[in-house]
Amino acid sequence: MKDPKVTVIMPVYNGEKHIMEAIDSILNQTFNDFELIIINDGSTDKTEDIITLYLKDNRVSYFKQTNRGYSMACNKGYSFAKAKYICFQDCDDISLPYRLKEEVDILEKYTDIELVYSSAIFLGDGGKPFAKWGGIKSGKISHIKAFYKLYIEGNFIPNPTVMFRKRHISSNNLFREDLKICADYEHRLITIHDYDIYEIEKPLVKIRRGSEHKHLTALREENFKAEREILKNIRKLFWDKEPKVTLIYFYRAMSNQLLKESNYFIGQGEKKKSIQLLIHSIILNPFNLRAWKTIIVTLVPKSIIKVLKIFIHVK
Repeated sequence: MKDPKVTVIMPVYNGEKHIMEAIDSILNQTFNDFELIIINDGSTDKTEDIITLYLKDNRVSYFKQTNRGYSMACNKGYSFAKAKYICFQDCDDISLPYRLKEEVDILEKYTDIELVYSSAIFLGDGGKPFAKWGGIKSGKISHIKAFYKLYIEGNFIPNPTVMFRKRHISSNNLFREDLKICADYEHRLITIHDYDIYEIEKPLVKIRRGSEHKHLTALREENFKAEREILKNIRKLFWDKEPKVTLIYFYRAMSNQLLKESNYFIGQGEKKKSIQLLIHSIILNPFNLRAWKTIIVTLVPKSIIKVLKIFIHVK
């Protein structure tokens, strides 16, 4: 029996509410030459009962492990992957019916492209769309442009939309197992450093972000810590390899990272912490105009800003 063309990896932890819809969205794809590998990361709800309903489908493989986190679940799934193209399906997201076909078509057409992705739609409570994520330029994007944008400005690639070639993975693991969160961001940076990518402009995946995902907000500070670590690690990996992460690029990236953190904490009502992060952001990159704008909005009284706007308008 020949190997499938695509491996879809689905890590799941306590996903009973939406996993059926997530699995169906893959099994009902217009493209059929794939395997779906489901990794149960120690679920304590009825997730396993639901998964067993699909095991008669020979495209579905199922494995269990004790709760070890997203990265290790993905790595376990990757260790069983037979296909030359790899992608992910989160247990509460929905892949549109033509997702796999459109991504495979790109990788088959452009042999110099290592990774393809699309924008995604965020779903709120009741499955209502409320925002779109991702997207900078439809079509081919050079690895130099994509790498610096991804490193300096932050992640613009929705992980649930990504498909990439297996050939560039040189180790048995896909993600760093000591990196509990944001490991996909680091993987993107390492891949894109050396390979061009392709963006499909239209959304191919719907990502849930309703009130039941409030735990993601609680993890924001852990995300920030992981993102800082990734910026430092990528600097170490590529300080002398083209495209180089020079000290200036590192400072620009870290300045933007601290600005993002500052904006989060001001929204949480922690003004003092927000200002400290803003100041640090400007010290790292005095030319970060967004940071200066944030300082003005944060520190200057609204009445003065209103007068300045009127003055500028008159001028």
